[in-house]
Amino acid sequence: MKKVLSAGFGLLWVSLASASPTNQLGTKPGGTFQTVQPAQIGFLPILQLLAALAFVTVLLKWVLPKFADRLNKNFSKKAGQLISIEETTSFPGGNILVVKARGRTLLLGSSGTHIAMLADLTEIPKESPSQFEETLQKVEASSSMPTSVLDPAEALLRLNRLQIQDNLENFSVGAPHGATLQ
Repeated sequence: MKKVLSAGFGLLWVSLASASPTNQLGTKPGGTFQTVQPAQIGFLPILQLLAALAFVTVLLKWVLPKFADRLNKNFSKKAGQLISIEETTSFPGGNILVVKARGRTLLLGSSGTHIAMLADLTEIPKESPSQFEETLQKVEASSSMPTSVLDPAEALLRLNRLQIQDNLENFSVGAPHGATLQ
């Protein structure tokens, strides 16, 4: 399509140029033409061009990034700000952000129209031992049982003896006074 349009405009240009009586477009017939010699470029304009180019290069390379960093710091974190973006990464559908807000660290997923909390990354501080754990530690420390692990077979025999003893005590409590077990 572009080729057809450019060819059409080219033919229009040629036909207009050939229809003109002076073969100059935009001039009146019978006008006088003066040719102007191109001006000679001296050393001073070239020096001025190089100085301007060096000035713009210095601005873009060193000065602008420093001001951009200062400007970014002013916009990104203000005194007493409660929400800050720790990290971010992009993917074709949106962004993943690690955000710190009110002492919590959150993993957020965002797209053009939606933000969702993916996970709470806040580290839970290790709690002090509960009352049960403290009591258990005291009992273990004061226990006459050796801390070494018993053989499983020996542990089962002890458990069976304790159960039999407990059953006998319960049976004798339920027996009539003076009755004995044989």
